[in-house]
Amino acid sequence: MNSILTIKHDADKIYELSDNVIMSVSGEAGDTEQFSEYIVGNTKLYGIRNGHELTVNSTAKFTRNELASCLRSR
Repeated sequence: MNSILTIKHDADKIYELSDNVIMSVSGEAGDTEQFSEYIVGNTKLYGIRNGHELTVNSTAKFTRNELASCLRSR
């Protein structure tokens, strides 16, 4: 049985944001990769600056807000 996540084997679609949080993406390869790397980088930066990682809920809120900001700016 095929799923959307296994149709294209040469692209990363799952990103590890922290020990407890992963993010799965779909869409255009360049857009999803750039946005995912931005979210991964900023969540890791938060952990370095504050000495603890974002919670799952906080990570979801941050990701949602960043995506909404990007969509509004177009």
